[in-house]
Amino acid sequence: YAYMEELESLNDVKINLNLDEEADYIKIAQKIALYRVACEAVNNAIKHGKSKNINIELKMESDTVELLIEDDGTGFSREDKNFSEGMRNIAVLLKGYLSVVYDDKKGVRVKLSLPR
Repeated sequence: YAYMEELESLNDVKINLNLDEEADYIKIAQKIALYRVACEAVNNAIKHGKSKNINIELKMESDTVELLIEDDGTGFSREDKNFSEGMRNIAVLLKGYLSVVYDDKKGVRVKLSLPR
């Protein structure tokens, strides 16, 4: 929460956090991964996408932990293949899956799924 609040105040952006109450019981390695992916996605949204609104949702499903970050920015170029490489590496290390959907007009949607 503190990091996202700091980003809000420094960048004129609104970040909505919706975190599952069960998130306290996530393994420490997964917490670190979720935090790093959220930070990278939000920083990219602000820096490259010029986003003004970002939504972060963390849900505990029966067999997965789901992190969803959506922004209203300008997206990014399809030619920029390195855009999500760091986030993908984190997902692979924890046997998870990362999906990045982007549109030049609708922003970016990043979803990280990790096994529980």
